[in-house]
Amino acid sequence: MGTLGRASGLFYLIGGIAALLPAGDNVVTGGRLAAVDTIGALCALLGIALLATGRHWPRSSYHLLVAGGAVLITATTMLSKGSVAAGDSLIVYVLPIIAGAAFFSWRGAVAHTAIAVASALTATTYIGIDPMGIVIFVTGLICIGGWVAWLGRLADRVEEDPLTGLGNRRALIRRLEEAVDQTDRGTAPLAVIMFDLDHFKTINDTRGHAAGDELLVACSQRWRPIVPHEKLLFRYGGDEFAVLLPGASLGEATELAEQLRAGLPNDATASIGVAAWQPGDSSSMLLGRADVALYEAKAGGRDQTAVYGDPGHSARELETALRAGEFVLHYQPIVALEDGTVRGHEALVRWQHPTRGLLGPSEFVALAERTGTIHALGAWTLDQACRTVAAGDKAIAVNVSIPELRNPSFVDFVHRRITTYGLQPRRLIIEVTEGVYDEDDQQVVVSLTRLRELGVRVALDDFGSGWSSLRWLTTFPVDIIKIDGSFVHAIDEPGTNLEVLNAVIKLGKALGLNVVGEQVETARQAQVLRELGCDRAQGYFFGRPSPTPEPIADLGAATHG
Repeated sequence: MGTLGRASGLFYLIGGIAALLPAGDNVVTGGRLAAVDTIGALCALLGIALLATGRHWPRSSYHLLVAGGAVLITATTMLSKGSVAAGDSLIVYVLPIIAGAAFFSWRGAVAHTAIAVASALTATTYIGIDPMGIVIFVTGLICIGGWVAWLGRLADRVEEDPLTGLGNRRALIRRLEEAVDQTDRGTAPLAVIMFDLDHFKTINDTRGHAAGDELLVACSQRWRPIVPHEKLLFRYGGDEFAVLLPGASLGEATELAEQLRAGLPNDATASIGVAAWQPGDSSSMLLGRADVALYEAKAGGRDQTAVYGDPGHSARELETALRAGEFVLHYQPIVALEDGTVRGHEALVRWQHPTRGLLGPSEFVALAERTGTIHALGAWTLDQACRTVAAGDKAIAVNVSIPELRNPSFVDFVHRRITTYGLQPRRLIIEVTEGVYDEDDQQVVVSLTRLRELGVRVALDDFGSGWSSLRWLTTFPVDIIKIDGSFVHAIDEPGTNLEVLNAVIKLGKALGLNVVGEQVETARQAQVLRELGCDRAQGYFFGRPSPTPEPIADLGAATHG
């Protein structure tokens, strides 16, 4: 859709500018001139919008845009009757004809040519062009349309596999590069399926190449109805096929791969490799991952589906669990050490597995990050947390992974959640673990900076657990540091030197940051943290995570020893 959007945008922009240019005479005045200028301005603005966002518009909308272009040209021409500009603007009719011929089927090309010709006949007759001039002009339009359509079909054949009628390797590479470009801007996920027929060479050798060709054609015919859009199904070469799936997650791609394998004709089998786009991937890298998975499927005995980075097909299970409502949030209180009052909660995701029981994040979050499911899981977690606490007055802390922050659209999603639920931005705290950050990834810094510009606070979780803790404080826009639980647990160990813990707290305070002690389990730990100047704390001593963020009893006496 990128090429179609850019071409349509350019056509509208050119047409709009042409309508806004002075006519060179004073024949058109008053209301007609204002109407022409209005049409020109609207066309120019629409052209700019298409150039910027046209790749996201549904393909069906372009039929209306192309036909509407012919109608707008007619209106401008008729409003300019008597002016030099009226005749000059007729050449613009070639634009909807070219667009219809270049981007739509033969039927669509003929329909748009007919609309443009009918509009041109109406306009030329109205402004008084002589009949012979009309015939010559309309004939020229039809010839141009036919010539462009023919050239376009020749170009399509270059990207078409002559045996199956599917797109070939060249078509796949072009469409994949366009899809990667869109995905890299954070618009949608992207997955690729690569598969080849098992023992195809044996079929050619024993039954002949004609039988092999029949099998390839039969496979393509069986698979066309299964793939959401047939243009996303390609013959990559020989007995190897590929499916390009813009907007599909790894789990969805895996499900489709199994449907394709089940849809094979006769006794044919196939080995399939599936891979999902990851931030920073080029088109060749994504294809390479799918090819590696395909090799794994072959090496594993053929007639199976292998998923890059997800040997157990866990992405499907995680996505199914999300749809089934198996994930829940538990809330752990965050307490002010000065008076023991609850100031907020941390939202902790749990998986209510149908056979394994309640699972903590250590059981599935790393897998979700590796397979890309973390984006859907993180979106659900943030949405549920904001919904739950919107009506109260406490803060809510939500853990966010680095892959989520690498997504340029993440901040926009956060802003929509805040707006939807009427949540005060300062009440939302985004927690990031410092140990998994790559300092060369500037998108993370950009995302966190934009979050703080919204008024959302940023917390550095597990502070002190990684070697780059201090660098985080100089690189990131941080509001809160959460001291790693290992420092807190050491308080109860005999002979523990508290100078390091004291230094960490003083450092945070000197930088104007709120300091939170994590994993507090004893009264002594809470008392020492308070005496050292720590602002807040959380842990089993104050309350275990529970399904609802209910207030707990006053803990002032406990924190004061």
